[in-house]
Amino acid sequence: LALVLIYLLYNLSLVRERKTRMKKLHKPSKKKTSWLFGELFFWLAILVGSAQVIVRASGQLAQVIQIPLLLVGFFLLALGTTLPEMVVGLRAAERRASGILFGNALGSVVVNSTLVLGVVAMISPFKAERMNHLIVSGLFLLLAFLLLPYFLRSKKKLERHEGFFLGLIYLGFFLFEFWLK
Repeated sequence: LALVLIYLLYNLSLVRERKTRMKKLHKPSKKKTSWLFGELFFWLAILVGSAQVIVRASGQLAQVIQIPLLLVGFFLLALGTTLPEMVVGLRAAERRASGILFGNALGSVVVNSTLVLGVVAMISPFKAERMNHLIVSGLFLLLAFLLLPYFLRSKKKLERHEGFFLGLIYLGFFLFEFWLK
C-alpha cells in the first residue's frame, strides 16, 4: 500500500508541476475522449492477457530447465517488460529526443518499483527467500545509477562506449546471478 501511495503522490506532483508550466491549448472532443478510453481498455485487456501467458510460460520454463523462478523473473520477464521501453528508447534516440528517452526510462523505473511491486504485494504478499540475489541486484543497480550521471556529465549525452559499458555491467550482473545459483 505504501508503494502504491508513493506512486500516486509522485504522479500527483508531476501533474501539478505540468499544470504550472503549461497552458491548456484545447480540450479534446467528447467523441475523441471516449474513443481513447475505449482503445485504452482494449489494449489494457490485451496486456493483462498476455501477461498471464508470459507468467505461466516462464514458470514452466523455470521448472523444465531447473532454475529458480527469481532468475526467470530477473531475465525473461524483465526483458519482456523492457522491450516496449527499449523500442521507444531506440526511436527517441534516432530522433535525438533525449527528453523522451530519459522520461521513458525514469517512468519505467518509477512504475515498476512502486506501482507494479505494490499492487502485486497487495494481491499476493510475498517474501524474499534469497536475500543474496536481492543484495547483488541492488549493488549492480547502484553501480549503474552512480555511473550514469558521471557518463552524462561529459557532454550531457550518453556516448556509445558508455552505453556499451552499462551493457557490460548488465552482462556481469547476469553472469553473477547464475554463479550465485
